[in-house]
Amino acid sequence: MSDNSTPPAALESDGSSNYTPKSYDIAPEDRDLADSLVNQDPIRDLSGPVSVVGAVKLPEKITREMLPTDVRARVDARLADFPEVNRAAAEERVILEEAEQYAYAVRVWGGPGPNANAFQQERFLVEHEIFDAQRKLSERLTALQEIVRHDRKVDESTGEEYDEPVFRLGGTARSAAEYEASELRQRIALLQGSEGQRRLQRAEWQAVQDAKKLQEEAAIDREAQAQAKADVRAARVADRANAYRKFEETER
Repeated sequence: MSDNSTPPAALESDGSSNYTPKSYDIAPEDRDLADSLVNQDPIRDLSGPVSVVGAVKLPEKITREMLPTDVRARVDARLADFPEVNRAAAEERVILEEAEQYAYAVRVWGGPGPNANAFQQERFLVEHEIFDAQRKLSERLTALQEIVRHDRKVDESTGEEYDEPVFRLGGTARSAAEYEASELRQRIALLQGSEGQRRLQRAEWQAVQDAKKLQEEAAIDREAQAQAKADVRAARVADRANAYRKFEETER
């Protein structure tokens, strides 16, 4: 039995698309709310993942000796650039700046507390990914620069001897490390650029929606409480009116 039906025409595309990506722009009437959710100090205004029970006595001033070894090294390196006559005056400011950077890094690695909004959570996640990529990139670059020995060579054109470094990584291992370093640089650039901005824009929009939902629920709760009071009052009025009605009926 033959099939005389006409086959469907092949689908063709002109390269255009009807798909419109979702906009995460903040409405003008929500701008103040968005700013209040975004413009918060990640250390002073946001709790961390660990809470301390009881009174905590903090030092009046952060000193160099309180800092971790690597942070002290950064402090010393910065102070070395100051003339000796100005070094003492700059020391407190430099220590405070480095301490705040260290506190921020610790917060990034630990993450925000449970009360963080969607924007804060995403900001720390993006920063964590950047820090992690930078750490891996530093490891790859260190491995690429590691020299195991120097071989004595002779320059064929001049006859002069020279020391040629022999790197720990060679051949395919070196090519792989160089490729990973390139990929990590691109990843960091994306996180610090378009991808990070897109993710934070989406998170800011979500934080606004979450806050508006909470505000709406709070408004409904306040209205419900007011309505409950009004209903109770109305019921009491109705009961008293009913009592008066019965009294009036008995007086007839």
